[in-house]
Amino acid sequence: MRRLLFIVPLAVAAAGCGGSHGDRVVASVGTASITREQLDETVDRFGEEAAREGKPFVDNAAVRRHLLGLLVYRARIEQGAAAHGITLSHDAVEERLKSGGEAEESGDTGDDAFAESSVRAQLYTEAVYRRLAARIRDADPQRRQARRNTALAHWLAALPKRFPMRLPHA
Repeated sequence: MRRLLFIVPLAVAAAGCGGSHGDRVVASVGTASITREQLDETVDRFGEEAAREGKPFVDNAAVRRHLLGLLVYRARIEQGAAAHGITLSHDAVEERLKSGGEAEESGDTGDDAFAESSVRAQLYTEAVYRRLAARIRDADPQRRQARRNTALAHWLAALPKRFPMRLPHA
């Protein structure tokens, strides 16, 4: 854990260095790569949301580290769902976006990679939950729900070990 706390700031610092290498990989999770461009877009998105809400936003290493963690979390969810054989159609993502999802909340109706990523993470998590919950039977509905929630929590907690973040070699 200490190693990760030391390495993540290095990845974030590396993400801010160099020219216009937007496709530069700042972290990998399983077969997914997180690029500097994705991180920059996420930072921009949060800056825009803060401005809309009239709140201050500082783009610094701590913020970038936190948002890189968000992107890693989403990549792990997708990798974990894929390991269960779960896939999503583009239509399912588009339907959720049009039904009042992320893009509408942000006031953005165009092609928004962040909103799509948010919806994909939601849909994958819901699908995994359904898959895990289907196996759990209990006559007591509260206990059944608690066991289903625990199963999802355990699945989420296991993702970092199953799909560790890898940083590029400098």
